[in-house]
Amino acid sequence: MLLLENKYLQLSMDLHSEIAYMEWNRQTAFMSNEDFQNVLCMCMEVLKELQPKALLGNDQYFSKPIPPELQEWTVKQLNPHLEKSGIKKMAFTSSRDFIGDLSIQQSVEEIQKNTPRKQLSVRYFENLEEAKKWVSV
Repeated sequence: MLLLENKYLQLSMDLHSEIAYMEWNRQTAFMSNEDFQNVLCMCMEVLKELQPKALLGNDQYFSKPIPPELQEWTVKQLNPHLEKSGIKKMAFTSSRDFIGDLSIQQSVEEIQKNTPRKQLSVRYFENLEEAKKWVSV
């Protein structure tokens, strides 16, 4: 089921498995910091309503550099939303863009450092299929 679509991403959910899928596209190369913040806030609002058990972020085309201050904002904003969303597992895949990939890895590390393990399990994968398997268990 398609939940949200804009020029940067597509957010969908498999209602049977209760897994939400966030797929970023190549337009992220042109995304402003404000656009990034707005998109993440929209996604979290939608996910809070539907209460998926897992989120898989397909980041292979994500190419926006996320500066440290935006990574910090992301953690501060996402963690309260994640607590309310019901998400227990989050998987992210690597980007084909070096800077985008580094940004995602650093953001994932910050989320992991700032979230109790029993509340949320977060992993980073090189392969989309491995990520799908992990969130499905």
